[in-house]
Amino acid sequence: MKGEGLQKFLDDVLAVLVLYRRDLADTETFASLSRALEKCGSAMELCVYDNSPTPMALAGEQYPNWRIHYIHDPANPGVSRAYNAGFSLAQRLGKRWLLLLDQDTLFPGDALIHYSRGVEEQPDVALFAPLLMASGRICSPCRYLARTGFHLQNLAAGVQSLKGKAVLNSGMLVKTSAFGLIGGFDERIRLDFADFAFNDRFRQHYDTFCILPFECGHGFSGVDDMGIDAALQRFRFYCEGGRNSIRNAADAVLYALVVLMRCLRLTFRFRSLRFLEGYLRYFVKGREE
Repeated sequence: MKGEGLQKFLDDVLAVLVLYRRDLADTETFASLSRALEKCGSAMELCVYDNSPTPMALAGEQYPNWRIHYIHDPANPGVSRAYNAGFSLAQRLGKRWLLLLDQDTLFPGDALIHYSRGVEEQPDVALFAPLLMASGRICSPCRYLARTGFHLQNLAAGVQSLKGKAVLNSGMLVKTSAFGLIGGFDERIRLDFADFAFNDRFRQHYDTFCILPFECGHGFSGVDDMGIDAALQRFRFYCEGGRNSIRNAADAVLYALVVLMRCLRLTFRFRSLRFLEGYLRYFVKGREE
């Protein structure tokens, strides 16, 4: 689908891109989707939610394929508040679809055509997602078991059951009405576990989703290149997200184990007991700085 049909679909979509300490034009997500729009001769509306300490200078005329709404929030409240803010904007603009984006996803040139075709062919589906690939493996959709995600070996495109599966945020196309029905993202979960919590609530209302027939390269902001101080700060978010995801006794046990396993891996990696101290402080006791 190209031309007027594709543009009609894109007019119903608000993309929501969360930034942190990166310039918009330099992100893999914005650059690759810009190329996709140029290839199709189309335009799209975009909400940029910038969690960086200082704002960017954005000149709309630099990006003729985009209509950009820029929100700067130096408090860095995380992805959940950003996506909820995008939902509020989508409601005001009358958008039927939200395209949720991280900053480090590489989309192929025909990605937007596949989104449009998927919505046309599966009008009753409320959530669409591509395959996200990292280090040669599928990272989304993933097997969801015991409150954590596991790599799947292969997945066929088409409508799938959500039971036992979860979809990561970036590239998720969700009906605005469905987003509102489930209450959006839990803003207490700022980063880690935010997508799993969203999936849990979505699964209560919808049984299926649709995998689209294309792959995206996806980067994770892990600890491989971090120093210990940055890794400790990231682990704090991990503890916070796990603790705020607890809804019942089973959650309490399973999230405690999931977060503890991350804690032990980081303890051995950095040969420091500071991660165990962080686990006790931020997960077990739930203390804030």
